[in-house]
Amino acid sequence: MTDPSRHQSRRRPPGGAAVLCLATILAACGPSATPTVPPSATGSASASLAPAGALAEALAALRSGYTFETTLRVADQDAARVAGRWAGGSSEVAITSGGATVTYRLIPPDAWIEDDTGTWQEAEAPAATGDPLELLLAPLSVAANGNGKVVATYAASVLGLPGADPVPVTISIGTDGTIVARYEAQTDAGLSSSETTLKPAPKQDPIVAPSLVPAPSG
Repeated sequence: MTDPSRHQSRRRPPGGAAVLCLATILAACGPSATPTVPPSATGSASASLAPAGALAEALAALRSGYTFETTLRVADQDAARVAGRWAGGSSEVAITSGGATVTYRLIPPDAWIEDDTGTWQEAEAPAATGDPLELLLAPLSVAANGNGKVVATYAASVLGLPGADPVPVTISIGTDGTIVARYEAQTDAGLSSSETTLKPAPKQDPIVAPSLVPAPSG
């Protein structure tokens, strides 16, 4: 991540679409689509607990801190990548799409945006915590898929998708606590997929607000 002590702009960026995008980080700001049942993902779920218990235990273990990465593919092409970390209720997220990267730092209720020039701007009314784990905490149902993983269903709105039908998400739980959540959706552009990997990271530097740099004197 870029040194936060670099230039800080106190201008507020127009709109809030970029911050709003964090509310659907599992969808990686995905397009409107009809979700489909995803294929199996790599990994293995805990065999010692029922599916719902195994998922709840794995998610709870990440509450001491974690890193995450989401890849959105459309028609077999990378459309967007999201990478970041979460610690103590705050998060730092970098979204790359179309050859440009924008970094967000969220310390609720405040948020800042850093563009690819290293300039920070205060974000208006952040609509999310930047915590993708939060989206996984309330599945409508959880079942084993017979392949060492679980399939959890979520309300489409939770994942930022349209429609009323529940969305099946295939989730693998690694022996090291890594969680991989994946779903697919059929779009006008072709088959799209979103895959998010969350890894335990209990020991990391705290996430702090970008330092203010005084404007040059006239």
